[in-house]
Amino acid sequence: MSKYTIQDIFKLYGDEYIKNHNLSKEQWKVFNAIRSCGTKELGYHICTCEECGEEYFGFNSCRNRHCPMCQNYAREKWIQKESSYLLDSKYFHIITTVPYELNEIFLYNQNGVSIDIRTRNFTQCGIIITTCERSCVLWKEQIKNMMKII
Repeated sequence: MSKYTIQDIFKLYGDEYIKNHNLSKEQWKVFNAIRSCGTKELGYHICTCEECGEEYFGFNSCRNRHCPMCQNYAREKWIQKESSYLLDSKYFHIITTVPYELNEIFLYNQNGVSIDIRTRNFTQCGIIITTCERSCVLWKEQIKNMMKII
């Protein structure tokens, strides 16, 4: 386990990274949230011990869903809840890339696009691309034809 947190890395190397890379609005928001999480930048609150009455300061967290420091408990709680829905069977997690020609669709529709890979039978695999406007099913033959056109 590393002695550095993602916050440490952002503080040490973040400014240099930003000089050389453009961050999207969403990336910038996450970067700043993690960088300032649990620091005086986000303010503080006073906690009082119910048993002895001692008061102490606690720095506010960013509560950003991408922050590993303040969302760890929420993530674990979510995993436990979601795990209760799993069927008693094997699951496979597949990571794949989309053809280069489809990158723009995913880049500009990050919130509104989902992919679901389905099979008609053992030899044909299809990709269902769902956007905010419509859904379309692209089977292997259609994808090949589309790549020829693009």
